[in-house]
Amino acid sequence: MDVTEGRRYRMHIKDVVLRGVLCVMDNGVWEVDGVQFRKEDVWLLEELLPEDFANNGDGTFSDTEENQLWSDNPSHFGVAPWNERPLPLGFRLPTLRELRTLFASTGFRRSVEGHPRRWGTLDAEDGVRRDLACEGLRTFPIRRRDKMRFVDNGDGTVTDSETGLVWPKDVDAVGKRSWHDAKAAVAALADGQHGLKDGSVAGDWRLPCIKELLSIIDYGRSNPALPSGHPFSGVQANRYWSGSTYAYYTSLAWYVSLGSGSVCFLGNTCSNHVWPVRNTK
Repeated sequence: MDVTEGRRYRMHIKDVVLRGVLCVMDNGVWEVDGVQFRKEDVWLLEELLPEDFANNGDGTFSDTEENQLWSDNPSHFGVAPWNERPLPLGFRLPTLRELRTLFASTGFRRSVEGHPRRWGTLDAEDGVRRDLACEGLRTFPIRRRDKMRFVDNGDGTVTDSETGLVWPKDVDAVGKRSWHDAKAAVAALADGQHGLKDGSVAGDWRLPCIKELLSIIDYGRSNPALPSGHPFSGVQANRYWSGSTYAYYTSLAWYVSLGSGSVCFLGNTCSNHVWPVRNTK
């Protein structure tokens, strides 16, 4: 299959699935959705068609891939400081994670290309938090969600309704391990272990990729940086392994701090906390 930079693909890389626009770096390393890897690591890929955005004809557009509803004319709301941003009835400012879903490595995803910068709940540009009183940024509203985000399944797991991912309710049940030990422990995780009564079998669970781990972070909170009212227990405001390795040095792996939401990488022989994830059955 011919692969073209700038097009959207779903790529299977080891035990991780990435979706997004392909960017080829100067050194030949590929990048999709902020994750870098080598071409030879891809064992299955498909181009994502048709376009992910649908105009609803009522002043909104739907992002069918992320299941989100946005205003289709963010420029209508003008420029304002963060604490004076205008919002239409029933809409709110997007979180940083939600705002990031509109972007690919090469810029805006196609349907929203060309719009100026926009406020999120914590506006950030290249990962740098901006002064909340500064001028010059526009508002890009997202529709309020009425449904509860986290569903306690009563079997030792919690489902995130925004992503469809299933997490152990006890965040730190697996404890601290080196990266390789963490992958092995998670791969063997099953019903009957660590309070799980979900019918899962060995091989169902995995270390979350860096995107999955970031999906649960609330950048407006700290210690822990998880959404208000979350049902999880045993949360450590410390570093948690992702299953994603650093493309340039595969002896390093990415982690996320549940204390601050910060992201960095560390040698895979070091010990970090482990929070497994699996897909909905």
